[in-house]
Amino acid sequence: MSNGPFSTASVVEKSNRELSVASIPYTYTYGVTPQGCCGGYYDDPKLDIFNRKGNIPTYISKTDGVEWNRVGADYELVADLGDTHSITELKVSYIVNSGWGKYAPKSITMKGKLSKDSDWTYESTVSKGFATGRGGHSVSWPVSNWGNVQYIQLSEVIPSRPNAVMSRLVVYGSKAPTTKSPSASFSSKSPSVSSKAPSFSSKSPSFSSKSPTEEPSNPPTLFPTEEPTAEPTEEPTAEPTEVPTAKPTEVPTAKPTEVPTVTPTDVPTVTPTETPVCKFGKLKLCLTGGCIWTPEKRNKPAKCTPCSEEKKSKSCVKNGCVWKDAKGRKPAECSACADQKTNQCSKKGCVKTEAKGETTCTSCVSLSTSKTKCFQGKCAYDIKKKACTTCGSVTKEKSCDEQKGCAWKPGKKGKKGTCDRKKGKIVLDFE
Repeated sequence: MSNGPFSTASVVEKSNRELSVASIPYTYTYGVTPQGCCGGYYDDPKLDIFNRKGNIPTYISKTDGVEWNRVGADYELVADLGDTHSITELKVSYIVNSGWGKYAPKSITMKGKLSKDSDWTYESTVSKGFATGRGGHSVSWPVSNWGNVQYIQLSEVIPSRPNAVMSRLVVYGSKAPTTKSPSASFSSKSPSVSSKAPSFSSKSPSFSSKSPTEEPSNPPTLFPTEEPTAEPTEEPTAEPTEVPTAKPTEVPTAKPTEVPTVTPTDVPTVTPTETPVCKFGKLKLCLTGGCIWTPEKRNKPAKCTPCSEEKKSKSCVKNGCVWKDAKGRKPAECSACADQKTNQCSKKGCVKTEAKGETTCTSCVSLSTSKTKCFQGKCAYDIKKKACTTCGSVTKEKSCDEQKGCAWKPGKKGKKGTCDRKKGKIVLDFE
């Protein structure tokens, strides 16, 4: 494999720029189908997200992004350009929303090849130039040192933090010149022309006997007669056959062949994208990553698991996750605070935090390492267990009133009271 090196200084990042995906149109498939989660986010069932025209998306929706993570979610998107092209530049777009736990990529690797059945010939990785602010961004880099290709693979996306949402892939370049094949065929014919020259001189020795100057005149008369006939016959026949046959055959065959083959083979092999994210080996990393930490018990080692594995509302909320009851055809689900919108963070029982200009949504459980932060987040702190949890998990009025960030709300019409978050600012009398 030959690498496609590039200068990181030439990487150009463009924010909220309109991308003309029509630079080189393409269709694409996945090696591993994105399953998505959360009621329709992060999947691509119609295979139309990455090659969509128009402005790049600035926020995450159900139809505008696919999630990559650090472990296991490399979907190996393969774009088919439909014909041989000379590529000059690649551009990939992504969406940042730290409140949902979606961050900029750390690096992106692309590969290219000419034939569908051959190994990947070219490779290029970009690891600089990524904007990290909230919204939609693009990073582009040159690959003019690649040879002609027809297939391009979005081989690997490594997020700077647990997850990255990718939204567009734009390929710049032009169709490979068709004059190369006629010139190659003509050069192959030239030996046959030169081989005929001896036959002329042998047939008519009178030419060479008349004058020594007439021998050079024979080759010039040969080449002019062969060259004009070679080019007019080859060029016109090459282009009319290529153009009409390429488009009619590729467009109809792309969809029927790609859609059926991807769906049945990929669905059984993929687990939900959240599952491989929570592979942290330490308590603090697990909790701050929006996951559930289960301490070591007897012969069972400690483990870190995603909120989506919880199937009961009580254990879901207890572990700092957000429970959503079943509605219509949508089943009940347990999701992480990191996956909630920042404007819905407090309503979901989570804590809105700000660091380095970024607003994130985190759980009360993730604040267990600091009693001060637990109270500041209007959560309840269990001194014996040294654990931070939601005010709603406190069931007794006395225990609720002892919490600096909670307040008891009496029940109405015979209903039991609840422990809710205290309104207004909290003044703490300890470090």
